[in-house]
Amino acid sequence: MFRRWTTIVLLIALLATSWTLSACSSRNAEESEAAVVEVSLAEPESMPAEVQETPQRVQEAYRFAAANPDLVKQIPCYCGCGPMGHDSNYACFWQKDGAVETHAMGCGICVDIAQDTLRGLRKGQSLESIRAQIDADYSRFGPSTDTPPIQIEKIDWSTGSSTTSESACTNTPLGVAVAEGSQATGSACSSQ
Repeated sequence: MFRRWTTIVLLIALLATSWTLSACSSRNAEESEAAVVEVSLAEPESMPAEVQETPQRVQEAYRFAAANPDLVKQIPCYCGCGPMGHDSNYACFWQKDGAVETHAMGCGICVDIAQDTLRGLRKGQSLESIRAQIDADYSRFGPSTDTPPIQIEKIDWSTGSSTTSESACTNTPLGVAVAEGSQATGSACSSQ
């Protein structure tokens, strides 16, 4: 009798395990089928020597920030760099005059925030949802930089342009709609 119950329990456990694994593999297949959005990165050779000497992950964060300043300037940093004069995650990588800011070379939080932003954009997430996730994930580390609200409506990486209504918005070289002088969180410009 004990042997029979043991066999039944093992069979149920095996079925449950195979069902769980098949559910995971189908979800992974769906995720891998999702279109990966190409996000611009600056060329590695264009980076200053000190950036080129950092680990790949750090270099990629610098390249992302260099190629997408209008996006990265809308993402806060939570590493405690606000008192240094930083007003966004971008300031951890690049100074206002375009010179390299070495702070992020030694700060994992800065690099992680840039990488999370890049990853979200590649998945096609909106900048608002990426920022909300960064706020949720990193606020435990301390206060954020004094970063203004999101002003970018829509990013269309496939065409390099954005669709906006009226002239209340301008198209940046990145093809991103930016509301002129707006403090709204994405509602100042609307897609057609």
